[in-house]
Amino acid sequence: MRPSSRWTILEAGAGKGQLTIPLLRRLPGSTSYIAVDSSRGAYRDWLPQLTRLLDATRLRERVRVLNEDVRRMLSVKSQSVNAIVSNELLCDLPREAQLARAFREFSRVLVPGGIMIHGEWSSVPRKDQKSFQVTHNPSWNPDQLSIQASNAGFVGIEFCFFDTTLKFKGESAEREVESWAPAKHFLPKNKHILRKHGMRLPPEHIIFCHKPR
Repeated sequence: MRPSSRWTILEAGAGKGQLTIPLLRRLPGSTSYIAVDSSRGAYRDWLPQLTRLLDATRLRERVRVLNEDVRRMLSVKSQSVNAIVSNELLCDLPREAQLARAFREFSRVLVPGGIMIHGEWSSVPRKDQKSFQVTHNPSWNPDQLSIQASNAGFVGIEFCFFDTTLKFKGESAEREVESWAPAKHFLPKNKHILRKHGMRLPPEHIIFCHKPR
C-alpha cells in the first residue's frame, strides 16, 4: 500500500492502538485517518486507552475516533474511504452472517478501486511440545474469507502467508497475555506454564482485495 496524502484510511477494530500508532507514524501527515471500534464487552476500555495514547503521542488531531460497530458504521459516508486496514478483527465475528455484514459495509464505505487489507492468525498453530499453544477460535480460513469477500463484490483477492512465529519466554509471555482482553480469565489458569515454558503464537496470513472501479 502506497497511500497518497489525499487518502482517507479507515482502521476497523482499532482497539487500543496496537496497529494505529505505528501506522500513523509511517503515513503522510496530511492523510486522513478514521479509527473505528465498538469498544464493547471484554474490549470496553480499549477505545478510551487509544484516545489517551493518541493524546500522549500528539497524534490525536490526525485521527477521527468512532465508537461504532464495523458492521454498521453510521458516521462513515458511502464511498468516502480509500483503504481499510485491520488486524485480528474478523475472529470477533464468529458467525457467517456477521462476517458477511462486515464485508458489505467495507464495500459500502470504500471508493471504487479502494483496497482492503486484513491480517489474522492462521488457523493451525505450529506444534511445540513445551510452549503454550495459542489457538484461534473462530478461525476463518482463506477459502472462507475469499467467498465472503467475493460475495460482497471484492475482486483481486490474494493472500500472503507468514511462516515466522513469535515466541515469548518467561515474564515476556505473561506480559503479552496481560495485554489481551480476556487475560483476567486466562492468565490465572496458565501463569505457571507461561513462566516455565513460554508461549508461541500461530503464524499470520493477510488478505488483500479491492473494490472494482
